[in-house]
Amino acid sequence: MLSQLTRVFVVTACLAATEVALAAGYSFDPSIPRDEKPGNVYFGSAKDANGDFVQGVTVVLQTPMVEYVFVTDITGRFRVELDTAQRPADVKPRCSKAGYQPGRVITRLPPGNALTPVEMNCVLER
Repeated sequence: MLSQLTRVFVVTACLAATEVALAAGYSFDPSIPRDEKPGNVYFGSAKDANGDFVQGVTVVLQTPMVEYVFVTDITGRFRVELDTAQRPADVKPRCSKAGYQPGRVITRLPPGNALTPVEMNCVLER
């Protein structure tokens, strides 16, 4: 029961953050320092088979303990910081959107033994 409540909370918080981000003209630049608590940064985009960005794609990052659920913004991108205990090898991504077939997720891990940032790009097909 707690997992279901957590998922609903995460989605609600994400949608609220997406609305704020859209209003603020959000764009992600990994080179800009963030004034946030430490976390493992996961970022990426969702595109269709033609390479066009797709907004409103549900991105799920499954970990052994919890699922993190996010929605790509108007530019087809997402960015999130997971708890530092979440190791990239333990995170299983998937993406979906109505009207599209689940495609592949291309993951680019940070160099060496670093935990962050992790780039995850979804490719969906109609």
